[in-house]
Amino acid sequence: MTAIIVAIGTVISLYAFEPLWFDTRMHYYDSTYSTEQACNLGAHQQKDVTGRVCVPKDDFSGHVDLYLTKD
Repeated sequence: MTAIIVAIGTVISLYAFEPLWFDTRMHYYDSTYSTEQACNLGAHQQKDVTGRVCVPKDDFSGHVDLYLTKD
């Protein structure tokens, strides 16, 4: 019983600390950047978007894709 209460308390406190971790909206491709720094800069320039994430490509080229949520 204690383990269940601890698990529920952990999830609730994580949600209070960082609610975007529990965001289940779909992310859509926006653009590709040559470095992760450029992607982070481009992500923060998007003013009307609440969800944004930079994802490295699988081809080891160093390019990074920016995905945004649509409200």
